[in-house]
Amino acid sequence: PGDDIGPALNRGSVTILVRVGTTWNVQQVVTTPDGISGINFGVAVAIQSDTLAVGANGFFDSNTVSVTGAVFLFTRIGTSWSLQQ
Repeated sequence: PGDDIGPALNRGSVTILVRVGTTWNVQQVVTTPDGISGINFGVAVAIQSDTLAVGANGFFDSNTVSVTGAVFLFTRIGTSWSLQQ
């Protein structure tokens, strides 16, 4: 959750690893598409089969003008993870 990506401090990221034999390899690094600082993406992670849920407790909701947090859902097709919601 504290991963700085470019100028976006504490943006966060999640690294997905896959095991091939006895070796772990990076399959993909996922982040939020908006590039906003301080959302702490990756503070909580859950994965089951081809679905990945990533929590961001610092997500700011511009509709309510407050920090509400958010959960981002990704699905895997083949070896690629895509943001769904």
